[in-house]
Amino acid sequence: MKIPSMNPVKRETPVINPQIENSEPLLWGIPVIELHDRYWLAREVAIVRLGFGDKFRPDQAAARVYLLAGPTDVFRLHLRPVLERHYWIHQSLYMLGFKGCAERSTPFRLGMTVRLDIARFWAQLMPRQKPWMALRAAFPDNTGMRIPGRFYGRNQQSEYISLLARDWPDPEQAIDGITKLGRKVRGPANADPRLLKSAVRPLWIGRGHERWTDGALPQTAALFDRG
Repeated sequence: MKIPSMNPVKRETPVINPQIENSEPLLWGIPVIELHDRYWLAREVAIVRLGFGDKFRPDQAAARVYLLAGPTDVFRLHLRPVLERHYWIHQSLYMLGFKGCAERSTPFRLGMTVRLDIARFWAQLMPRQKPWMALRAAFPDNTGMRIPGRFYGRNQQSEYISLLARDWPDPEQAIDGITKLGRKVRGPANADPRLLKSAVRPLWIGRGHERWTDGALPQTAALFDRG
């Protein structure tokens, strides 16, 4: 069962909390965790975060699939096995663990549903409420699955972005202020053109790189915002 592609609605650049801005690397003014969520939403999958309330934007509420995640979870996974199972058995909720991934304090790390009411319920829960237990009790039509996937911690953001740049060929369709600078390069239109010479693989150029003064051209997948 394939999730159809969509033409994602561009969102205005968000107002970033100054504390986040000072501690988290940004690309195009956006934290890595939000780039992660926008990538999924561009595929009609809304990331619903625990304790974030039940106020969904129209593009989130209209998603075909909802992934129920913790407040800071960043991950890559293969959703197809869950979608194929749902195609045949139509359960309301799938409690997901990753194969080969060390579990934390709960038996599940993510949930998947196609029901907006379940997504809203999850968003209203708080961590202290034993959310997985509350979710299973409220929606007993559920099943557990283990699927291929991986979580990325805060010290693995550069690694995650390098994979995201490879997986997401058209971020300019969902993010204002960036454009296609080359076959593999995305960034602001005023980025130093010398950076394009480094694009032997996907390269995302953040803000503040109008003049490249750092010597050798980078071989990384992303140049985070500076200045």
